[in-house]
Amino acid sequence: MKKLAVFLLTIYGSINANVANAASPVGLWEVAQYDFATKAYINIVKVCFLGNGTLKHYSNYPSFIDWNGQWKQNGDLVLMRMNNINGVGVGENTLTIYSPNTMTGYGQSWSITNTATGYYTSSVWTFKGTCI
Repeated sequence: MKKLAVFLLTIYGSINANVANAASPVGLWEVAQYDFATKAYINIVKVCFLGNGTLKHYSNYPSFIDWNGQWKQNGDLVLMRMNNINGVGVGENTLTIYSPNTMTGYGQSWSITNTATGYYTSSVWTFKGTCI
């Protein structure tokens, strides 16, 4: 019984350590995006989470920003809202931090003028370092 208690405390501690290590997604992340329904690969983009709660989403890092937005975090969950720089697109992502280097999540984007357009995506996020 004592071994089981030690084992459970070890597991609990490692889970809490992962959440503690995931205390902030601040930095540069590479994002592999997939179509939610078909699972087809869409593209790879970069996202820079800044310490002030804002973010920049790049199709060509660091020279072209596609989206600007905000992010909030609660434990291992990260919520993002973005506006496309073209002024007509909006989007959101819901992410789960699994380790200091890995997040996964779901997103959707749509046009302000036609909400029937846009994408539903799943994504895998890999930490790449500090933002330039």
